[in-house]
Amino acid sequence: MHILVFFTIGKDGNHWLACVSDLKEEKNYILDSLKKYRKNDKKAVEEYNTYVEDIIVNVANQIPSTNGYKRVKAISLFPTEVKDVPQQANTFDCGVYVMKFLEGAMFNTDLWTDKKHYKDLIAYRRQIMLQLIKWEKNTSQAIFHNG
Repeated sequence: MHILVFFTIGKDGNHWLACVSDLKEEKNYILDSLKKYRKNDKKAVEEYNTYVEDIIVNVANQIPSTNGYKRVKAISLFPTEVKDVPQQANTFDCGVYVMKFLEGAMFNTDLWTDKKHYKDLIAYRRQIMLQLIKWEKNTSQAIFHNG
């Protein structure tokens, strides 16, 4: 069993990255659809660790210490891997990719690495829209127009 913490990082005011920390395996993963982070890029890994250190340690230490999980003192001691993930072909799909990456990581599927899942992002956007519209807490009035 993995104990995962999922979060996003906004980069440079116009790009989103997905990040996963596996607290049991003591590994961090950066999932970037624009290759702003490169594999083995020490500066990127240091920046990641600096940015998320307090967040992850605080969240992690609220989890009960069970199933072989140890308290976290510093995630910067965990190895950080920049995953080889599908890349977006434009400058505006990073948010959709982030959601797909985290969905794959959450359900332990190949969604975060298999390019076949990224062929029809328009359909995925529609799915997201419909889920938001149908959400029980959505109080806005949705108007559909077929045209």
